[in-house]
Amino acid sequence: MLKLIIDSINSIVRYTHYSGDNLMATFIVSDMTCGHCVKSITQAINEHDASAELHFDLTNKVVEINSKLTHEEVINLLDDVGFTAQIK
Repeated sequence: MLKLIIDSINSIVRYTHYSGDNLMATFIVSDMTCGHCVKSITQAINEHDASAELHFDLTNKVVEINSKLTHEEVINLLDDVGFTAQIK
């Protein structure tokens, strides 16, 4: 049981790191296909964290987000604007 918990923590740490008060995480957004999607996602995040930094890879449908928002908050905000996201 302890090994399972440690493996889970290591998995989270591997894909997440902190930068000051911000959290950097990579999300898979499978329905992100174009520049309009990028604009919608950027606006949704920036409305709640104006200092957030987003880096998009449309080919792989991935966005890296450096923000004060939690993973859950990001996923919920993207869901609110019509995107399905999951932490990579």
